[in-house]
Amino acid sequence: MRSALVLLSLLGGVQGVFLAAALSFRPTNRRANRLLAALLLAMATYLIVGAYHLGGYVSRWPWAFGWTHPLPLLFGPLVYLYARHAADGDRPLRAVDALHVVPAIFLIGWSLPVYLLPTSEKLALYAQIQARQLPEMLVQNLWASWWLKITSGAVYTVATIRVVRQHRRAMEQQYSSLRSVTLDWLLLLCVASAAAWGVVMAAGAAEPLRLVPPGTGDQLVTVVMTVAIFLLGYRGLQQPEIHIVEVPPLADLPPASGPLAQEPPVAALDPASPLPQSGDRNREGNNERTGERSSLTPGTARALMDRLRQTMEQQEAWRDADLTLGSLAQMVGTTPHKLSELLNVQIGQSFHDYVNAFRVAEVQRRLRDPDEAHRAVLTLALDAGFASKSTFNAVFRRQTGVTPSAWRAAHTPPGPTD
Repeated sequence: MRSALVLLSLLGGVQGVFLAAALSFRPTNRRANRLLAALLLAMATYLIVGAYHLGGYVSRWPWAFGWTHPLPLLFGPLVYLYARHAADGDRPLRAVDALHVVPAIFLIGWSLPVYLLPTSEKLALYAQIQARQLPEMLVQNLWASWWLKITSGAVYTVATIRVVRQHRRAMEQQYSSLRSVTLDWLLLLCVASAAAWGVVMAAGAAEPLRLVPPGTGDQLVTVVMTVAIFLLGYRGLQQPEIHIVEVPPLADLPPASGPLAQEPPVAALDPASPLPQSGDRNREGNNERTGERSSLTPGTARALMDRLRQTMEQQEAWRDADLTLGSLAQMVGTTPHKLSELLNVQIGQSFHDYVNAFRVAEVQRRLRDPDEAHRAVLTLALDAGFASKSTFNAVFRRQTGVTPSAWRAAHTPPGPTD
């Protein structure tokens, strides 16, 4: 078992080094990829030094003893910083970002007396650790660092999840298909990491009670970290560079003014349309449900709404799986900012939900059509502009409350009876 873990650690470590090199030289998404490369190198170092410990090489080469001690304090900050920079490729590194490595530097400084021990004393300390006869100073260091690492992991997990969720909302304002542009895969990493640390903590508490074999926690860390390296490297190389179109917060926009401010609100829409009714808007065109204010006069909003509807209904712009806020704005003849404001305030939907409502309506229409009964649901979804089966199923269920198959079964006319 020990030999297998040593081999697994070495394989994970070497793979981490190669993936870090590939990310470092990738021409796109440079800042985010270099942060991810730094994370992979830190994890690779942890695994390689872990193999050094598991293989019993400390007595032969004691100079690397304890190198992995501060490294976990870098994992959370680097995942968080990667998420920040992958979410917006234009965000520069700032001096304040260096504060995230302060806990690791503090722990290195606290552990410096151990690192600087002569070889003979370092070997004697290692023998004490193996015999579970730790000096009081080392016990205090280990306990303090343990809680520091747990706190760091929890804080940065929550912070990363918050960044990922904010980024998803921003992408919903600009992309009709969220394939490859969200960082949702980091959520899986955060949840898996939190679960792994929980298991490691439980194993650490159970080992002294002899409920699990010694070293169980270290073995779990090795396996989880090796898997994490493959996931991070693979998804990091796939992650496209994202530039967020800056749209000023709608809540900060001035209210409508001028002679058109007294015009009646935008006309109510066809109930069969996927758009919301005008009951959510007051006389100034502001969205009463969200409390957001519009800078578009009712006349301007009405004209823009007409052009938008014509583009969506007659040109069927929603059939383009790669439709974005910018490309739709160009087709309508307006700016992304004005179109985003129209959708969010006047209509009350994100760009993603607005476009996909048309796609869902088209799929529903064809699911009701007896002539389309022989066609697979996925074929209808792809024809309607959905980019993948998973995206279609998620959007359809969110908008209708049921799966596409269940909806088709409920709306299929009964066959002829004898």
